Amino acid sequence: MLCGVEVVGVSTDARREQYWEDLADEHGRSNSRPSKSDRADSTNHRERPSRGDALSRPLTERDGVPLREDVRDLGAIHGDRPLSWREATHEWRDYIEDSEDTDTVFQNAETGEYASGSSPHRFDPDYSNKQYAKLKDLERGLRSDYGKRLHTAMLSLTASWYPDGDPLPPVDHLLDLDSSWEAVRRELSRQLDGRRWEYLAILEPHKSGYLHIHIAVFVDGVVSESDLAPVVEAHVRNCDLATHEAHDPSDDGTISINRVASTAEASTQPPKASNTRTHRQPRYVPR
Repeated sequence: MLCGVEVVGVSTDARREQYWEDLADEHGRSNSRPSKSDRADSTNHRERPSRGDALSRPLTERDGVPLREDVRDLGAIHGDRPLSWREATHEWRDYIEDSEDTDTVFQNAETGEYASGSSPHRFDPDYSNKQYAKLKDLERGLRSDYGKRLHTAMLSLTASWYPDGDPLPPVDHLLDLDSSWEAVRRELSRQLDGRRWEYLAILEPHKSGYLHIHIAVFVDGVVSESDLAPVVEAHVRNCDLATHEAHDPSDDGTISINRVASTAEASTQPPKASNTRTHRQPRYVPR
């Protein structure tokens, strides 16, 4: 198996979001179509809490969770406490505004000379452009290495954000969602052992603001739903907030497979009718 670089991040910038949307489109998904991941609580018949209820929750209710000082009320009467989700969002917006028109500056300890460096934070457009360029380089490498044998799969892993009827603190929800990650990664390696493959894992927010995980898998050769169903099962087994109902392997919102060569070949053929769908070329990134 080809060992690659793991890429795990939150889909927050326009370039990376567009990259992911292009790949999702190749799997017949779109932002207008509800995915299985958006129905993480579909079996919970309690009334869904409002967005306002969720924003009023503290970022975490657990002890020992490290948070930036920006999102902690260090002068609270009852001691150091996390800000609410709403307050933290305001702090984030202030941070972005304060960071505008600034650069990272480095000083050479020996010469005393100064030089400007990369963008000050990962939400900056320059940072986004650099990440997009890296993804394109990886895409070209996979297309060259795998050729017409390249198959892609998309997996979605979720966790209920109001399992008992009340919205969870967002950081606690993320920690629980992520609790299965090592088991998921081990199972993915086990199922694809002996093949060349890469993957990209992205944390993406629902409309509620709570996160779910998308995994794009790129395989040199045929891959099937049965190959990847144990990976989804590993998530359900190891994440207390995940349910089988929201992770049906037969639903293409949970697992979808696409043979890239057939898509690329189809895109070179003229449309047979005006309403024939034109496929965009997929884009790839490695594990």
